[in-house]
Amino acid sequence: MYLKLMRTQETYAMKASLLSVILVLLLLIIFTGTSVGQQAPKRYVAITLDDLPVVCQCENDAERMEITEKLIATFKKYKMPILGVVNEQKLESNGIVEPARVALLQKWLDAGYELGNHGYSHKNINEISFEDYKNEILKGERVTRALAQKAGLPYRFYRHPYLSAGDKLQIRRDLDSFLKSHNYVIAPNTITYQDYTFSGAYDAALRKGDMQLAQRIREAYLPYTLSRWEAAEKQSIALFGREIRQILMVHANRINADAFDEVAKAMQDRGYVFISIDEALKDPAYARPDTFDGKVGVTWLSRWSAEQGKTFSGGTPVPEFVREAAR
Repeated sequence: MYLKLMRTQETYAMKASLLSVILVLLLLIIFTGTSVGQQAPKRYVAITLDDLPVVCQCENDAERMEITEKLIATFKKYKMPILGVVNEQKLESNGIVEPARVALLQKWLDAGYELGNHGYSHKNINEISFEDYKNEILKGERVTRALAQKAGLPYRFYRHPYLSAGDKLQIRRDLDSFLKSHNYVIAPNTITYQDYTFSGAYDAALRKGDMQLAQRIREAYLPYTLSRWEAAEKQSIALFGREIRQILMVHANRINADAFDEVAKAMQDRGYVFISIDEALKDPAYARPDTFDGKVGVTWLSRWSAEQGKTFSGGTPVPEFVREAAR
């Protein structure tokens, strides 16, 4: 009788243990979206930053340096190749180039990161004459090109301010010709989102000393970014039948300085491998000719969608409380 009781208890224990394992596996599937024994798919992304040296509600250059150093530390931690594009007007105070602002760019170069041109004062090509826009490009390279050459790094990429290359095909073609004649390569993007709205709200909350609101904004940032990656992945599959090598565009701002470590970890969990923009541009998708004559969206996925007459959801919108805090 005693042996029978012991065997019964052992059987219950084994069943309970098995049920525990099954429960853990089910929870793993629910929270990661990955089947048992299945790894996250391998994906590739290049990380690029706009509006260097810094976009912030900063009171002094020490704050700008703190943001810069935090960003670089995170990128180094994850061994990310980085391209940062510069608005050289941000280097000036009352029209005079400030050495402390130039030192911010030098930090990126010292870290081995490539810099590019983002227009002198971030003007939209659709709002100024083509001649003025060309002057914005040439004026936007006067400091950074020399710094890059002195550092022994290439200076070759141009990214359109507001990600707008012109709403008419002929303007885009004329601009492409001008850029090529000045040895520029266009830096496209396929994933972007309103990190600037989050960062503006985050900056404002910190300035007011509202740490609870700042934390709430930061906590909302990660799921928001995740929805944008998911949307780009789905859009890529719908257009090409596969996930292309993506190019993420975000800004050199405070929320990325404080939260991009979490962003990078989440990207790795989704199977992303961090590559250079050169590696991303080897994807055949970027060699597609520009043929759509009309207003195009701010990502290359949007442009390719316009060519095919398709529209897609961009993902979760910015939460209203973040918009309100940014006002």
